[in-house]
Amino acid sequence: MPLKVSPLHFSGAIMARVEALEKELSSLRLMLARQTSAGPSKTFPDVRFRNEETRKRILVTGGAGFVGSHLVDKLMMDGHEVGAS
Repeated sequence: MPLKVSPLHFSGAIMARVEALEKELSSLRLMLARQTSAGPSKTFPDVRFRNEETRKRILVTGGAGFVGSHLVDKLMMDGHEVGAS
């Protein structure tokens, strides 16, 4: 025999589930608001922007090495276009 469920009981179960989901949604919204109000977690260095006249295109051979990578970082922060090989 199939189990008979009264419509009143069924709607009460649905309402209880909806209320539980609304509570969970409000807690998730609060958590998201806290995360976004904290601002970005990463900071990036200030990079100087140069126009076409003062910006140079520089190729650094050995740019993946220790000294070359530091040179590339310095040149890029100074606003130049840098290629490394």
